[in-house]
Amino acid sequence: MASPKQTQTPRAVARGKASALIAEFEESGSSFGSLSKFRDLHPTAAVLLFTPIIVPTGYQGTHGQQSLQVAMDFKAPATSGSKDGHCDTDPFETLGRAMSKQHNRIMHVPFVPSVGFTKTHEAFLAAGDAVLVVSCVPEQLTGGERSSIEAILAKQVEFGRAVANSLKARARQVPFTTFSFGSDDWLNEIAQGLNHVWVGDKYNADSIENILTLLFDVKAPKAEPAPAKSAQS
Repeated sequence: MASPKQTQTPRAVARGKASALIAEFEESGSSFGSLSKFRDLHPTAAVLLFTPIIVPTGYQGTHGQQSLQVAMDFKAPATSGSKDGHCDTDPFETLGRAMSKQHNRIMHVPFVPSVGFTKTHEAFLAAGDAVLVVSCVPEQLTGGERSSIEAILAKQVEFGRAVANSLKARARQVPFTTFSFGSDDWLNEIAQGLNHVWVGDKYNADSIENILTLLFDVKAPKAEPAPAKSAQS
């Protein structure tokens, strides 16, 4: 009799897919090389985190707070009950706080995809010793037309390219990587040429943990097995 087929949890699938991408970067050398440099940063180095002013997919769908079991005591995003995708706080503030637990200087700077890379971003970029740009599938458009979703995604990728071009124009050789949340199908079409890492289908505790692991080699502790129940007669 054939053994039953084992099914993977969404968390295992996400980790497996991220691991596969990392393996590709290790072979190519460029993207993974830039990513690995984050672990060698001096404690006083300023890490610049650019995030879009968008409610990311998965943020509204996660009810309550989830514990992110890593080296620090940290809570994943709390959600609002609104149905229009409106959010009173920046969803990526949670990511910035999590990163600040691992590195002393995190400069979190939001950007509006439709506005793009501004002089304000340029000024912050000049002060950064390492740069991260986040892109994501927006929560409110996950059920919309593919063309509409791709238009917003393309604006985010355009911002990432502007950051890369600015660094190149200044001849600044600093670690630079982009992270993406949501379906990674579009990356092969519009994000070519950027150092990017897919970190999860949704913005949640697992995808944030992936980022912390990639950047700072933070490992989530293994859960202790539950004590066996005594047999009752």
